[in-house]
Amino acid sequence: MTTITEGMTPAEFIVALNANFAEIKFNAQSITTILAAHGFSQINTNFTTINDVIPQPPIPSVSSIVAGMSGSSFANSINQNFVILKNAPLNLMRDFSGLTRYAGNPIIPPGVYSWGTVTQIDPPYVRYENKIGNTWYAPLQATETPGEFNHIALFVSTDLITWVEHPVNPIIITNTPGNWDDHFLMHPSVIKVGDLWYMYYGGMTSTNWHQIGLATSPDFINWTKYGSSPIFTKAQNNGNHGDIPCVIKIGNIYYMYYMSWLVDYSVATICYATSSDGLIWTYGGICLKTNPSDWTIGHGIIDTWVIQRSDGLYEMTFSTSHIVGDPQRIGYALSYDAIHWWMKNSVVLAPTGIPGDWDSQYIGDDVLLEKPDGTTYLYYAGVADDSRAGGGLVIL
Repeated sequence: MTTITEGMTPAEFIVALNANFAEIKFNAQSITTILAAHGFSQINTNFTTINDVIPQPPIPSVSSIVAGMSGSSFANSINQNFVILKNAPLNLMRDFSGLTRYAGNPIIPPGVYSWGTVTQIDPPYVRYENKIGNTWYAPLQATETPGEFNHIALFVSTDLITWVEHPVNPIIITNTPGNWDDHFLMHPSVIKVGDLWYMYYGGMTSTNWHQIGLATSPDFINWTKYGSSPIFTKAQNNGNHGDIPCVIKIGNIYYMYYMSWLVDYSVATICYATSSDGLIWTYGGICLKTNPSDWTIGHGIIDTWVIQRSDGLYEMTFSTSHIVGDPQRIGYALSYDAIHWWMKNSVVLAPTGIPGDWDSQYIGDDVLLEKPDGTTYLYYAGVADDSRAGGGLVIL
């Protein structure tokens, strides 16, 4: 954001003013592009328009710019308004300062399961509403060979803390060689659509081509892949490499958030697409990407998970791509409309870095869940010194 100063030329002032409005406009679509011929009323209207779209709790009111102000007062008032509106999302973000790693971590460890000896296994990809009777159901990705996630397994819980494998496992496996998902199965996200459960998942070919597929189930146990092709593949807007989906429903519209990348994971962004039926998707745009001035610099943004919290705002957790010397970590973003997102400018959770810890090396595959009583769980995957990975839990 550009600081307005007394010494600016009129042209510099106009450029800085419009750039600042563009940066803080949130989901206010009707702000005016300020021209040299415009006066205070248009500037004040922009401030109040942006202020009006910020939800409760209230924030300090923006001040009116009035004729007769001195140059310094004029500049200070404008700058103060920009600071108030820029900081509004930060004041509404969830407080992660009290998070506590669960003493029983990892809650889903690598080891011997019904389908094989698993070396790497993720946390439960669970939503609070994914419940049948008194039991929560959650898919997760797992593998016997490090770095090759070739199974989606089903785990169940009655308290959201203790998870056990379901007797029917795995529920989805990699497809026959040559098919679009013959190599990796990743990041399953389940939502109820009519009478069926829809599971969106990332698939990859042996040639490293990433796409998004769908499987359906009437009971969360027996799953059928939807056709023989992916339902979506879109890197930004050119149709290549879309992966790691997360789907929620807002009103009558489904929103899918996914990792999109054109070159490699270091430039991965989070994009979104929308659908009226959960099957046919329309690309929406980029909603979160690396900020060159903060802790995500040099990383891509991956592993996104989105929920609507109790006050109606939308929360996203994500992790950064792993690069040598700078491990994968978990971050957080907030939105008023599930499209425009503001990133927390600090890390939410980092690997311990302590030799011997189960999550010492890097962490990711984050899943945020808020219970009706306000208790919030953050599930995540951790990787140890020996590259064995398990699923853990943080309680907020």
